[in-house]
Amino acid sequence: RESELRFRLLFQNLNSGFALHEIICDAQGKPCDYRFLEINSAFEMLTGLKAPDLIGKTVLQVLPNTEPSWIDRYGQVALIGTPIHFENFSGALGKYYEINAYSPKAGQFATVILDVTERRRAVEELMESKAIVDAIVENVPFMLFLKEATDLRFVIFNRAGEELLGYDRKAL
Repeated sequence: RESELRFRLLFQNLNSGFALHEIICDAQGKPCDYRFLEINSAFEMLTGLKAPDLIGKTVLQVLPNTEPSWIDRYGQVALIGTPIHFENFSGALGKYYEINAYSPKAGQFATVILDVTERRRAVEELMESKAIVDAIVENVPFMLFLKEATDLRFVIFNRAGEELLGYDRKAL
C-alpha cells in the first residue's frame, strides 16, 4: 500500500504529462487509433484536454484531425515494445511536444510529455535572426571575417573578402 501511495503521489504531482493508452488495430493488425486509459493533471494542463473528456475514448473521437504519424509511432511502441523519444508538432493541439513513449505491457503504451512550443519558437526566431545576420555579413561591400582565437582558424569569411584577396573561403 505504501508503495502504491508513493506511486500515486508521484503520478499526480509529476510536472511532465503522463498518459496510459491502449492501441487499436484494424482487421489487418495495423494501428488505426488508440484509447486513453489514464492521464495525470500535468497532461491536462499541457494539452488543455480534461480527463472526463478523454478516459475511455479514442484519440480520433476526441481529436479527429490527429495526424496518422502519431498513431503509427505509438502503434510500433505498443506492438513491438521498443521505447521511443521524439519531438513533434500536434496540429490538433497547435503545440510542439517532446515525447518519451514506452510499452508497459503488450498492446499498451505510456507517454511522458513536455510542451516545448516556446523553446521551438525561440529556436526558430534565433535561426531567422542568424539568417539575417548571415545575409548582411555576406553582402556588405567590404571584407569581413571572424577567426577562432585559439587556433586562428577562419570561422566566417565573406564574399567581399574572397574577391579582395583572391582566395576561396573554403581554402582559407
